[in-house]
Amino acid sequence: MESISILSLVQAHCSLSPVDYDTFIKHYGIDISSDEVADLTVLKKNMFQILPFVNIYSRFYVGYKIKHISKEFDLLRFGDNCILNIELKRSSTVEKIKKQLTRNHYYLSHINRVIHNFCFVVDTNTLYKLDASGELEEVGFELLVQLLTNQNLLNLDSPDCLFNPSDYLVSPSNSTDKFINNQYFLTSHQESIRDQVISKITSRTNAFISISGSAGTGKTLLTYDIVKCIQNTKRTLIVHCGQLNNGHIQLVRNGWNIIPIKSLRQYDLINFDVIVVDETQRIYPKQLDQLIADAKV
Repeated sequence: MESISILSLVQAHCSLSPVDYDTFIKHYGIDISSDEVADLTVLKKNMFQILPFVNIYSRFYVGYKIKHISKEFDLLRFGDNCILNIELKRSSTVEKIKKQLTRNHYYLSHINRVIHNFCFVVDTNTLYKLDASGELEEVGFELLVQLLTNQNLLNLDSPDCLFNPSDYLVSPSNSTDKFINNQYFLTSHQESIRDQVISKITSRTNAFISISGSAGTGKTLLTYDIVKCIQNTKRTLIVHCGQLNNGHIQLVRNGWNIIPIKSLRQYDLINFDVIVVDETQRIYPKQLDQLIADAKV
């Protein structure tokens, strides 16, 4: 992905043919719908009324996604003194806006201590900002323009170099304190999967559910988060396909039922409502077949 002037993006959408416009946005690695460009156009008009200085519209990354977890930001602009993030909404609620900006701040805070998170709601022509205390406040476009003007821009080949997945992919077994104290966030995609799985679990129907994905995408965090959500109402057992580490043992001390695969035969599965098998790529086929057969009984 390359940075772009949002003025150029809006003008290209208005003036180029569909074929040429498609080529244009592909060149910059941008995936943006016509509705989103329309929202961006309204934001640009509000800013332009205050300061028609073209430099403040340049060097934006549009629709950037963090690798591995696909966390997406509508607009990002990186400086050595601060990072600016602007989310675009046709309509929304204060609660949803605050939730999204809080998460965005979490991911960006690993790069720079000074983060300015905004959300522009088109239908009400309202600009919100997450303040220093984590609360949402309505602000004027003058503040946004001022921050853009004073930003010392970074020269980047790609934002990918700024993001280290290990900073924000909390491991329940290796970053156990953070996990226990809820110092992590799931992406919207992970939340959607979690809600689907919990719905299936609580529907009182027997089911086998598999969560798969490439390394470093947060499968274990998602799985343990699901267990955290249901363990007060469901009898859960986590079967880890390997030796338990100190993090597992710490969770066990906090009331979690986690066992190594070698100890599975010591447990009667009828005593549990939900059985989670983690790191199944390590399991022997015979062990998996036996586990499925026992669960069906």
